[in-house]
Amino acid sequence: MTTHTSLGAGFGHVVEARQGESLADLAWEPLFERLRRPDGGAVLLRGYAVDEKGFREFTERGGDAFVVHPNLKLRDYVDGERTYATVNRGARAIDFHFEMAQNPASPEAFWMYCARAPTDGRGRTGLVDGRAVLARLTATTRRAFEERAFRFECTAVAPAVWQSIIPGVTTPETARRWLETFPPGGTLALLEFDEEQRLSYRYEYKAIRPGRICGEPVFLAGLLDSPRSHRFEDGSEIDHWLVTEVRQAVYHSAIWLEWCTGDVLIIDNTRVMHAREAFEDPARQLFVRYSRFRR
Repeated sequence: MTTHTSLGAGFGHVVEARQGESLADLAWEPLFERLRRPDGGAVLLRGYAVDEKGFREFTERGGDAFVVHPNLKLRDYVDGERTYATVNRGARAIDFHFEMAQNPASPEAFWMYCARAPTDGRGRTGLVDGRAVLARLTATTRRAFEERAFRFECTAVAPAVWQSIIPGVTTPETARRWLETFPPGGTLALLEFDEEQRLSYRYEYKAIRPGRICGEPVFLAGLLDSPRSHRFEDGSEIDHWLVTEVRQAVYHSAIWLEWCTGDVLIIDNTRVMHAREAFEDPARQLFVRYSRFRR
């Protein structure tokens, strides 16, 4: 296989296929090692023969403990499998975030497969290394995020909703076990069910913390995508100047990937934030999955 030094901005790798190579020909372990490297964080596989079935098989070689995205309305599912979805509904721009930032089951791995690239070249995916963002923050801003965590609260979620989001889990006891044993990205400060089995939780995480795969400090947050939903753990709003500085650091370090049909992108969701450019071409078709990494 031919490997380029980086996707850009000093991180990530592009792995290109030889003539006639399939995704099934790739060994998982060398790809995971590339993700873990200081110049890793994301791997783009380009030119490999792949289809929906092949993408699913590849993700299951490299991932386990697949999770369902809670925004069910904006996704269609492959063969009714809620852990295997499209992101083709909606065409608006989405600002930088990491996947399921407000969810205690936020995944390690974010897998993307481009079945049809847009014909107009729009709808690019932005990527930014949380290590680079952290390096660009001033000491004052860094200290503000190191000292205080974000807090998210979810109240009285109906059983029909949480049962559809947590794969194969149908009782409060199994849901509690599943959530409490999921690899932590933050702290599950509260988890309870009422007499009608409605779920409530409080989840807290710090934007500056070690990436779970690389082990180095990163800045990782959903702040730019949904600033109004973010509060510090004491309930206070995030100061405007903090958001502005984060935005400047993110956009200074970001790269933008223009999709080619057949591309497969693997993102370390504990290190790299992503975004989406607005687009108009209805032919654009991306499939996604979320999981832990197999080690």
